[in-house]
Formats: sequence, structure tokens, C-alpha cells
Amino acid sequence: MNRIMIAVPVVLLLCITGPMIAQDIPQKLLTHEFIVPFPGLRKDKIFERVVRWLENNLRSPKPVIDKEDAESGTILGNGTSEMRAEGDSVDVHLAFTIATDVRDGKARFRFLDLEVTSGPDAAWETMPADTVWHRPAQKKFGAVVERLTEYVKTRKD
Repeated sequence: MNRIMIAVPVVLLLCITGPMIAQDIPQKLLTHEFIVPFPGLRKDKIFERVVRWLENNLRSPKPVIDKEDAESGTILGNGTSEMRAEGDSVDVHLAFTIATDVRDGKARFRFLDLEVTSGPDAAWETMPADTVWHRPAQKKFGAVVERLTEYVKTRKD
């Protein structure tokens, strides 16, 4: 009987604090941001090349370019890709918004509004705040930014 009296409060405590512990993930792992230097390139050239690359390389059921403001250097784009959570054996579809802020000689790329779905008929859901999802997403986004950076740096207009 004493074991039950001790076990019940412990189980209740774990039920209450368990979700809080699971959500205590460093923000760095949930934030997908890349700052890229473009030495010697003016803001307008970087802006034009980023817009062109996004239009030619991203796919999305939403408009690929949601917003572009050359004066402020802001570009909002949408894309989809496939990825696999760590330890999983099935690919999922990943939808994201890429927010780009362009300045002379540099740009910041942030991947936001992350959603996943397991198939064409499944509903889109917010990506779980778990490192098994965000580490592979970070790798995917890093590869996107790497290709985009290469294009911006080597493009001759």
C-alpha cells in the first residue's frame, strides 16, 4: 500500500512536468537562420539574384514569392521539400517560408513556419519542437542556402 501511495504522486508529477522537460530544447536547434557574406556585391544585385534563384528553384503549392520589397531588401518565399526525421524510415514532406533580408555585402536567410505531412492526403501539421525533426531540417536548409549562395556569388548578369 505504501508503494502505491508513493507511486501515484510520482506518476502525477511526471505527467505534469514531462511535457515541460520535453519542450526544454535549446532555441538554437529550433531556429534555422543563416547569415551569408557577399563581399563586394551591392544590395540590389544580391536582391535580384536571390529572387531569381528562389523563383527557379523552389516549389510550393503557395506562391513561391509572397513578398518582395527591393527598398527594404525583404523577400518572403515559400518552398517544399522532403526530409526524414532522425531514426525514422519514412520521408515526410516539409513546407517552409524563407524570409530573406538583404543588405550591401550580406544576406540573412531564416526558415520559418515549418510544417510536415506524411502524404498527399494527410493534413499539414506544425513541425514538432523536437531535435529529431529540426537537425535534419537544418541540414536540408543548409544545403538550400549553400546552392543559393553559390548562385548569387557566381552569377554574371
